[in-house]
Amino acid sequence: LMTIALAAAISASPAPAAAGGDEAYDVSISRADAKKLVEAIAAAPSVGETAADGGPITLNVKKNEDGPPPGTQNFAGLNFGIGISATYDLGKNDRVSEATLVGGPPGIVRVTNQDNVRARIMLESHYFFTPPDARAFGAFGPKNPSAAQIKGDGAAPEPAKWGIGPFVALQPGTENIIEAIGMGLMVGFRRGDSGDSFNIGVGVAFDPNTRTLGEGIVAGQPLPPGETDIRYLEQEQFGLLFLSSYSF
Repeated sequence: LMTIALAAAISASPAPAAAGGDEAYDVSISRADAKKLVEAIAAAPSVGETAADGGPITLNVKKNEDGPPPGTQNFAGLNFGIGISATYDLGKNDRVSEATLVGGPPGIVRVTNQDNVRARIMLESHYFFTPPDARAFGAFGPKNPSAAQIKGDGAAPEPAKWGIGPFVALQPGTENIIEAIGMGLMVGFRRGDSGDSFNIGVGVAFDPNTRTLGEGIVAGQPLPPGETDIRYLEQEQFGLLFLSSYSF
């Protein structure tokens, strides 16, 4: 969906349909406002302009709805925002990527690569409650407009400056398999009047397939009697999740 708002008068008429069924419109606008228009539709897949010097500029805007909106990713038919996360493991077993045996038989188990703090990209979706006339963090944070200002009674509506609410996050795998999932509470601060924001959330993450040392195998200890190789176990573990995303 693309919306163009300009102070100048614009005449628009449908142009012949483009190949593949995309909608196209011929938009005529004065040169003074041409720059504003181009900036407004900068995210469009293609913008071309033709005009004689001194005359109006005719822009052909091709609307292409293929693919998710910028800054999002499609997973299982749903569009999610993209977030940066860090998970601190809270399970009783260390997450072990690699271990080795040192010394003579039976050998001492040495963990060479742990993964108790995991940084990763996750897909997230959140819902913000935007209490009117409320200020974030007491007297120090940004203040939301009044309910009438947000609604736009008698004037242009003003967007909320901050919000707070729940979020869900997931790490997608191949073939729509979820590698990890998390949820928690998020607070977001809008950047000006745009849809961009800085959001920070805290919650819990669940990893269903975490690699740990097998039962009876302990780091820094010899292997159990009769065993010659290090065994691993894939099991579920929980972690403390910190998540940051950038759309309100």
